[in-house]
This record gives sequence, C-alpha cells and structure tokens, in this order.
Amino acid sequence: MLGPLRLFVGIVCLLIGAGLLYDALWGPDFSQSTILIGGAVLFVLGLMSIYFFSKDRIELRKYFKQNG
Repeated sequence: MLGPLRLFVGIVCLLIGAGLLYDALWGPDFSQSTILIGGAVLFVLGLMSIYFFSKDRIELRKYFKQNG
C-alpha cells in the first residue's frame, strides 16, 4: 500500500527539486542559496525514495520466488 505512494512522492520531490535547482542556478540572481539548498534536498529526497522503493520491490520479488 505504501509502495506506490512512496514512488509517487519520490517522483514529485525529484521534479520539484530539479525545478528549484534549475531556477536557482540559471535564474537572474545567483545568490539564491536557500532555493539552491532546498532544491538539492528535495532532489536527493526524491532519489532516495525511488531507490528504496526499487530495493523493497526487488527484495519482495526474491522472497516470493523463494517461498512461492
């Protein structure tokens, strides 16, 4: 139940973080450190969430193959 929700939240965080990073780096003002840090945090949070979702899915598949 929480797996698809974690994947959805991970993708949303990844996209929002990428957008914030893009705005902070290529925006008109280069001194937007809070936007840059926030974008990086959301980007990494999205990557970690997607990674753990994939890892849990692979482990679950291995468990079902072994225990049928």
